[in-house]
Amino acid sequence: NTITDGGSELGVTQWTARTGTTLAQSSLSRGGSFSARATVNATGEGLNYPVTLANGNYTVTFFTRFSATAGSFVSFGYSNDGSTETNCKSSQS
Repeated sequence: NTITDGGSELGVTQWTARTGTTLAQSSLSRGGSFSARATVNATGEGLNYPVTLANGNYTVTFFTRFSATAGSFVSFGYSNDGSTETNCKSSQS
């Protein structure tokens, strides 16, 4: 099962910004017309893409580009109940 426009290449209407985050649509893209641009200032800020999935195994692929000071993190995770988050992967610049 593929999520329809699970990325931001067609726009950012499905994405939501966390408290403290500014979400904007950018013309920089990898393969489509747009990308999401998140401006964050603190740990825990970022973007969410809410989706309900059936039980099973899923593969998630994404690309990041960020301008930040050394030591900044990019994290990916999920929530089964909509509030308790589980971190799947973190990467430090």
